[in-house]
Amino acid sequence: MSVESPRERSIFPAYVAYPTFKNFIGHLKEHGTPSRIDKSVMSHLSGGTQSHLSSTLKFLSLIDEAQAPSSELHGLIAAHGTEQWAFALKEVLAASYSGIVESIDLRNATPSQLDKCFEDIGLKGVMLDKTVRFYLSALEDASVDVSPHFAKRKPKATRRSRPKARTSNTKSGETRNVESSVESDQGGQGIIEYPLHLSGGRKGLLRVPSNINADDCRMIELTLPLVQALAESNADA
Repeated sequence: MSVESPRERSIFPAYVAYPTFKNFIGHLKEHGTPSRIDKSVMSHLSGGTQSHLSSTLKFLSLIDEAQAPSSELHGLIAAHGTEQWAFALKEVLAASYSGIVESIDLRNATPSQLDKCFEDIGLKGVMLDKTVRFYLSALEDASVDVSPHFAKRKPKATRRSRPKARTSNTKSGETRNVESSVESDQGGQGIIEYPLHLSGGRKGLLRVPSNINADDCRMIELTLPLVQALAESNADA
């Protein structure tokens, strides 16, 4: 069975906290499965978590585009809290991730090999860490034998000091803050900045390499749900 990449599905692999996912399955078992899994049945979760969970359910093919529960979701719900849970979860994981990790043997691969599988579909930094963390937690809960080396995996995203900002004048005479340095992984190419005019007179800045291509634009589009989730989380605060 071929599995669509995140670019093809317009969605990232699962990256919500695994306990949140499993607890939600238990919540559905306790309260009943509605005909539509929308955010109104996730009211006990924050807005940002709701978005992350919805994305996870779609990636795992537990709900369709109309948010209707799939047979796989019904199977997971029935298996929750029983000896059948590991088997049901394993089936879901195999169907959803086989196209991503097909190049490695999970029983003896290294953390770098696992990371590369997800890097090859465009993930990096914090998103890579969250995605791999969910996958490894799910594999463990599904009683899947995995490489002991995975336990030594280190996060890719590391904290670093933010470069000091300096004041720069734009051609229009407007003064704004810009970063005093460019990320080292840009390879030396030029950076183009697009100002973002937000509500309430606030401003943002979109910085992209001058040699950006169509695939890069697609990845920017895939990141927008994360920005939306942050906005919803701020609204709940």
